[in-house]
Amino acid sequence: MAIAINSSLSEAWNSIRSDSSYVPRIYGSQEAGGGSALFVSDVSGGTILSALYWITQRRDVAIAEAEEKAAINRIKGERSEP
Repeated sequence: MAIAINSSLSEAWNSIRSDSSYVPRIYGSQEAGGGSALFVSDVSGGTILSALYWITQRRDVAIAEAEEKAAINRIKGERSEP
């Protein structure tokens, strides 16, 4: 596992060095234990983290909405049975 993370970090740093538009920081390399998710971006970390938070929260809402819709459909199906 450490080899894969080191390889990913090396690849990320190579990308940063080869493209000056990237912020010279690898987000996720030290946060929350580091290495489970790495980000190289051309925007600051605060923007990235805000976007990731919104995405994960939206995913949770979408799952809850789908479960609610399925429950409603089950109830409607039970009512229509003879």
